[in-house]
This record gives sequence, structure tokens and C-alpha cells, in this order.
Amino acid sequence: MTNKTKQTKSQVKQFGLTENEILAQKLAAPFTTFLEDGTEVPSINWRQLGKHFKKGDKFFVEYTPYLTAIQIIERINEVFPEQWNCTYEEMRSGNALNCCLEINGSMRSGIGTAFKKPDDIDKDKTMESDSIKRAALKYGIGSYLKDMKGVHLQVEIVSNKVEFAYMEDGKTKLHTPHDVNCYINGVKPIKLALSKAIKELDPKLQQENKDAIVTVWDLLK
Repeated sequence: MTNKTKQTKSQVKQFGLTENEILAQKLAAPFTTFLEDGTEVPSINWRQLGKHFKKGDKFFVEYTPYLTAIQIIERINEVFPEQWNCTYEEMRSGNALNCCLEINGSMRSGIGTAFKKPDDIDKDKTMESDSIKRAALKYGIGSYLKDMKGVHLQVEIVSNKVEFAYMEDGKTKLHTPHDVNCYINGVKPIKLALSKAIKELDPKLQQENKDAIVTVWDLLK
């Protein structure tokens, strides 16, 4: 019996839930990550919703939360390793794809669409990503995002496009989508990058450099 199985059975005994209910909760759990100091922060992405709009003499954009297909696949692998399968079927129009997602013996489907593009590879990737997200949503994966409100950020417009966004102070620039994600999720980009780098270190190197890591982390506060 694996540690994961032992933990699940312990949870069933403690809370009176079936094993399938516990696993379903894990599938639908919020996406988070832990920083080096143990702080748990959201691990979701934010993208522009619609066109920019004007308030007074300033431009703003509404950002809405989303998950990537990779995040969804990683979550399914984490909860049901080797117990899921996914197949795609192209619809007659050629601009839609049906994803049949089977997890632990149950099946859900979702249809992904894409506007006609010159590059068929990009179109197929868009439809695959869209369809697996819609199928996964029927298992509850990412369903909590529907209840999250969009975030309005001031932006700089160049040639009718968003050049970069600003923090709430209206001065500090957010140059990349990654910067926007970190800012809205409430974490400094450098702290997130450092935490990921430390996690990838060999445990022995982590221990040997523990004092240096703590010192650097404290400097980032």
C-alpha cells in the first residue's frame, strides 16, 4: 500500500467520506504553490478579457483567471496517475475538437473551438487545449475560478495594443504576463523564481546552503 493510499484511507476514516469523494475533492482543489518560507500562494494565470477601456485620461484592462492545459494534466496525473486517458475527435466543421477525458473509469467530454488561422498547427493546439479544459471542468477541475472576480489594472497603450500594465500605484510597470500573474497572485516574481530554483536543487545541496538561502530570502522581504 502506497503512502498516498494510506493517507486517503485515513482521510476516509476521519471525515466519513468515500475514497472517490476524497479524490474528487483533490481534483477540484485550488491550484497553489508553496514559497521557500512555507507561504502558500495561488498558482493561476491571468489574461486580458476583452478590449482595453478608458477611465478619465487613463486606460485599463480587465484580467480574468485561467488554467493552462499543462496544469490540468499535471493535476490529473497527481491524483490519478496511470488511471486516465484522453482522446480527441475532430468535428465536421474542422474548427472544433471533441475531447473525451476518462478518469478512473468515468468519462466526460468537452468541445474546443478555434477561429480559422493560417497556421493549422496553432489552430489544433488551441482546440486541444480548449477541449481538455472544458472536459476537465466537468470533473470540477478549476471550477472555483468561475466565482473569482476579474481584476482591473491600468495599462499603457501603444498602437492600440497593451504595451505593459501598472501596479496599483500607477507607476511600477508589469512588463510580462508572468509579472502580471505574480502581482495579482500576491507574490514577488523573484521570490517565486527562487523558490522554484531551490526545489530543483539536490536535497544535499539545499542542506549545505541552508544558511545562504535563508539570508537571500530575508533580503527579499
